Amino acid sequence: MSRKKRPETVASVWGLRCPHCGADDQLQIQLTTWALLTPGGTIADSHHHDWHDRSQSECLACDHTGIVADFMIDHQRRARRAKGGPS
Repeated sequence: MSRKKRPETVASVWGLRCPHCGADDQLQIQLTTWALLTPGGTIADSHHHDWHDRSQSECLACDHTGIVADFMIDHQRRARRAKGGPS
């Protein structure tokens, strides 16, 4: 008998979900990217961008904001354990 493969989610691939509502499919992260400066403006390089634990993050499902570290599932578990709650 073959097991069905679970669909990939942001939580399973990146370890991120909203600490407020639990959504993982409505997260935005502020990126740093390179752009070519021209006389007519800028041309963003969509292939070279970066984000890190301190990047701003927002859940579009509930409008919760914070930094990426706040949205990390492991970070949320550690915070609950520190408060004496379930992990």
